[in-house]
Amino acid sequence: MPREQSIHAAGRGESRGQQCARPSAAKRGYDKHWKRLRLAHLSAHPLCVDCLAQGISTAASDVDHIRKFKKNDGGIDDALRLDPANLQSLCHSHHSMKTNRNDRPDRAASKVKGCTADGTPIDEAHPWST
Repeated sequence: MPREQSIHAAGRGESRGQQCARPSAAKRGYDKHWKRLRLAHLSAHPLCVDCLAQGISTAASDVDHIRKFKKNDGGIDDALRLDPANLQSLCHSHHSMKTNRNDRPDRAASKVKGCTADGTPIDEAHPWST
């Protein structure tokens, strides 16, 4: 009988024992306390703050930590992780852009795409920006 593949290993020919050693969500700081805080934050702040700054009303799907709660030594700063003042609501697109820009500098997602309602580019480095 062939080995069962995990969702994460699908398409790569890896079995369960060969997966990457990524810690569980709870071990990375996303436990029941985070889930409860996340839901409360989205209820109180249902719109993406980046979209609102552009004059667009978009439902937020992600709650982002403004300042990282992970320490350089790999530990977790619980006070910062669960501080409501350290949270902002973002749509998935803006959260992905922020994550790629801040946490993954090796990726080419450094350019901000899009424009405001009047057609002005969001990226301040764009040649059309004034």
